[in-house]
Amino acid sequence: MAWYPDGRRKIEGAYHDGLADGIWSFWSPDGRKRETGRFRLGREDGAWTRWHATGALGEAGTYRDGQRDGSWTFWSPNGEKARESDYQDGSQVRVRRRWNVRGDPCPAPSAA
Repeated sequence: MAWYPDGRRKIEGAYHDGLADGIWSFWSPDGRKRETGRFRLGREDGAWTRWHATGALGEAGTYRDGQRDGSWTFWSPNGEKARESDYQDGSQVRVRRRWNVRGDPCPAPSAA
């Protein structure tokens, strides 16, 4: 566990053989949770969630061996859903849906 100088939590997690392992959480200096997720052998692996500085949900998805993989959802700082995308081996392979900052659906992305 690590702390900010004022005594607030900064980082909470465990190590195994010197590598981050298990559930880790990170907080901003104002005490808001910034992100939480699982490490395996020092790399992100499993579900992760991040929040905006506003406290609104920012993104949620999964990592595999340190890279984004599978379905990810992103929200704008006002809390409206912004995008749903699919990732494979760390690269975005498809944007499934998008919304504008008011939460209205955007037209489907055109194929290049």
